[in-house]
Amino acid sequence: MTTTDLDRLRGSPAERKRLFEAQEHAISLCMAQRGWPYRPVAWHPAESDAAVTRALAHGDDIPLHRRFGYGITTLRTSKPADPNAVYTASLSRQRQERYSEALFGTPAHRLDARLSTGEVTFVYTDGCTALADKQLFGDLRKWLVADTIVLNLPAEVDNRVRAAGELTATEKPWRDCMASHGLRFKSPDDARNRIARAASGLQTMSRTDVERLRHREISQSIIDAACDRTVGRSRVARSLIGREVRRVVADRAPEISTYRTFVRKALTTTPGPGKGTPSTG
Repeated sequence: MTTTDLDRLRGSPAERKRLFEAQEHAISLCMAQRGWPYRPVAWHPAESDAAVTRALAHGDDIPLHRRFGYGITTLRTSKPADPNAVYTASLSRQRQERYSEALFGTPAHRLDARLSTGEVTFVYTDGCTALADKQLFGDLRKWLVADTIVLNLPAEVDNRVRAAGELTATEKPWRDCMASHGLRFKSPDDARNRIARAASGLQTMSRTDVERLRHREISQSIIDAACDRTVGRSRVARSLIGREVRRVVADRAPEISTYRTFVRKALTTTPGPGKGTPSTG
């Protein structure tokens, strides 16, 4: 199994789109009933968390790094703007708070759900976002647990791979290799994060500064990839990913099963393309 298989556990792109649009429609109706306008957000498939593991698996791809660096200054996402941002910005602070409470709920109606990992997630049950989920999936607590676990499966795999002794054993040789090129970092994550921090103000930088940072990113990432290849870090990671995916899927089998049951049931109550709008019950 691969991280792509984890993505498929969440359903096909068409299924995800249907459920997302049904949720947005339900939120819009709920907000209208409360006297607030809400324009549904357009479907925009987010970059999977598995991208983190893919980066780990391909950290030794020198041609890829020569072209894109770490993908920090070289790749820009095209996420659509929030269609409600202009309206909410026009409100007074007090009305913004009331709008947010209508949409997301209030702490007085907090519902906690303990995950199998021991962590606690929560939702405010009186908000339109939670009410939309309740309309589609029914049991909010069970849905919250299943959805959170399945959404974070790629990150869980990534954490397990990174913690594996086989991989951590490559860090000192990698550091030594980078230092031989005059680059001193605690870890590969540290190397990427320093570029990310430098790029945090990218939108306000001059064109010259952006190009200088982009050149620094690509130059550093090429050396990083070469050192990675020399010490075999990504080669080790690739050997571990399949193993950890299988283990995570086995460990989270109950939540995955619950998630798929919720999704199948919700899909039977939401129309397919060209079949009208979801029922509001």
